[in-house]
Amino acid sequence: MSEKNKIKIPEYLTFATIDFNNQSLESALTSAGYQKGKRTLFIWEGVCMYLEAQSVRDTLSFIQQSSTSDSLLAFDCVVSFSDKDGHKYHDAKEMLQFMKDKHKNEPFTFSIDGKNIADFLGEFGHKIVRHLNQDQIETTYLKKADGSSIGKPNGLFNMIITSPEV
Repeated sequence: MSEKNKIKIPEYLTFATIDFNNQSLESALTSAGYQKGKRTLFIWEGVCMYLEAQSVRDTLSFIQQSSTSDSLLAFDCVVSFSDKDGHKYHDAKEMLQFMKDKHKNEPFTFSIDGKNIADFLGEFGHKIVRHLNQDQIETTYLKKADGSSIGKPNGLFNMIITSPEV
């Protein structure tokens, strides 16, 4: 049980810690009891935008190579965009500036071209099950009962669920 929140953690749920830029995902998960070839839900939120590109590639490759076709990877990512397209991404430039000003020691080091997300993930054997951009996040999760919007999410982030093509 999580003492802080009084939440009962299911016995089948395992948390594994890792420094993606300095450890292999395989060794971290194996140490935590992970068994290759079993259906798995990988939750990778708030991580990949802080990693080096090679760490992202290694993670995507490992998940594809060690998982079953009914496993899922749920993650968020930062999308890259050109200056001429920046206006299409709600508050994205402001978020980037905020991160530079207020979180100098936590820079975004990885992003995916917003126009080629499926192609990028396909290079590592992942097919998109669900992809939510800023408009879809708003429509799906940020609507009041009367249909009005609670607010616009930052356009810099996308939410993605993939399944490895095994």
